[in-house]
Order: sequence, then C-alpha cells, then structure tokens
Amino acid sequence: MHQALANGNRTLTPEALNQATDKVMRDKQQAAETIKYRIDTLQQNVSHAREDLQRWREEMKQRADKAAATSAKSALWLFITLLLGAIVSAGGGWWGVRNGERYQVR
Repeated sequence: MHQALANGNRTLTPEALNQATDKVMRDKQQAAETIKYRIDTLQQNVSHAREDLQRWREEMKQRADKAAATSAKSALWLFITLLLGAIVSAGGGWWGVRNGERYQVR
C-alpha cells in the first residue's frame, strides 16, 4: 500500500505518506469490521426468521388438525340429524297413508 501511494504521488513527504498509508489501512480495517458486523447481524436475523417460520408451521398444522377434527364431528352430527329427519319423515308418511282415508273430502 505504501509503495502504491509513493509511486502515484511524488509531492508527499515521507511522514505524510506514512499518515496516508495508515489512514487507508484504518479505513480498510473499519470497513471490514462493519461488513463483518452486518453479515453477523443478517445471519442472526435469518436464523430467527427460520425459527419463527418453523414455529408458525407447527402452530398452523395444529390449528388445521383441530379444524379437521371439528369438521369431522360436524359432518357426523349432520349425518345423524339427516338420518333422524328421514326416519321421522318416513314415519309421518306411513302414518299419513294409514290414516289418510279418514281425512278425505267427499
């Protein structure tokens, strides 16, 4: 780095050249540390997001299972009520046929 600065600018004194070299090296180190910090932060955020996603998947699966069980119970009760309705309708029809002659208008 020192050599590159020295070749490009012949007006710098050796002390100024050393200071410029030191500043470039400090800036480079600071940029590298900033990049490393940001990458670490990004990796932590991705890790947290993956954990949240896994937790949400499990929660949604539990909710879907519960909804499926509730739907199955509802379907069973619907079938039972329709069956009872059919039985009552058949009984009413049978009773109506047997007693229908009594209510005929002549």
